[in-house]
Amino acid sequence: MSNLIKHTQEDEDGTITVYEIWDENTDSAGENYDAYCQFELRRKRDALLLATDWWGVSDQTTMTSAQTAYRAALRNLPATASPKLDSDGKLTNVTWPTKP
Repeated sequence: MSNLIKHTQEDEDGTITVYEIWDENTDSAGENYDAYCQFELRRKRDALLLATDWWGVSDQTTMTSAQTAYRAALRNLPATASPKLDSDGKLTNVTWPTKP
């Protein structure tokens, strides 16, 4: 039996979007489910990268090797993770790197 997962997202401009996605157990919407999980992974990953962009600005000292490794691990997540959603629409099955 398949489950319909509803996920509500509010953008910065206040726009609310409701996504309805069939879980990975369905045959007909499996591609949509996987694509949406990757989308959510990239969205969270991009926010984490944005929060550390200041590490690389020209008036800062050079990034430490730990900072560089952290950002590289974030950039590699879409290729290395197999994200899923729990019943609340939250990402699971992703090992996030530890921020230095």
